[in-house]
Amino acid sequence: VERSFQGLGRVIERAQALGRDDDATLNVLCLPALSHALLPQALAGLLAERPAARVSITPAEPPLLDAWMSEQRFDLGLAELATPLPGVRVEPVLEVDEVAVLPAEHALASRERLALQDFADQPFISLAEGDPYRREIDARFASA
Repeated sequence: VERSFQGLGRVIERAQALGRDDDATLNVLCLPALSHALLPQALAGLLAERPAARVSITPAEPPLLDAWMSEQRFDLGLAELATPLPGVRVEPVLEVDEVAVLPAEHALASRERLALQDFADQPFISLAEGDPYRREIDARFASA
């Protein structure tokens, strides 16, 4: 969580650099999870410093998110994967480790770190098939 807020602190710094007027407007495009959980807290600092600033948050999922970022409809876009898009400069703001959620009594739960091979022959609940993380997870399991 601390790393998340540090990464979001960098987002706020970028947002502040977009305009120095007291009544600046910032239009943010981001994943729904960020729009509800992390972004409001991160933007609270900006709004406390510049109360007249107006911030608009638009949640979207890929591929719509990618298309809107590519069309430059927003001042700032936050996405999971840094896929190159035409006309978009990509800057990583957060890197986190993946986690597995296991029942407390599961044989793997007592281990501090898990490798992909540890999940061989284990039941596994994953993300939706079209999700970019799901495709990456599936590819990593296939290569392991």
